[in-house]
Amino acid sequence: MQEKCIPLGGCRAGNNIVSKFKKLLGEGVVSKYEFSKGESVRIKVGAFRAFIGKISEIDKAKGTLKVIVEVFGKSQSVKLNFLDVEKVADYE
Repeated sequence: MQEKCIPLGGCRAGNNIVSKFKKLLGEGVVSKYEFSKGESVRIKVGAFRAFIGKISEIDKAKGTLKVIVEVFGKSQSVKLNFLDVEKVADYE
């Protein structure tokens, strides 16, 4: 039995769903995570796992952060998703 693909834009219900997504995307993504520039976070994944750094940029629409960590005495910028970090008390 062959399945048929029906484009979402081809019917009234599909248009309603597409318009809702467009409206959501136009307004930006609402995140439950609240981060602020300069805040300290611990990286939970990847090569920099367990490193602590400070947030230098936040892109709420994409759900990403740019975090500055120190590696061998030099600052390194790392781009991460909101889920890849956790907040920590201010770390100096």
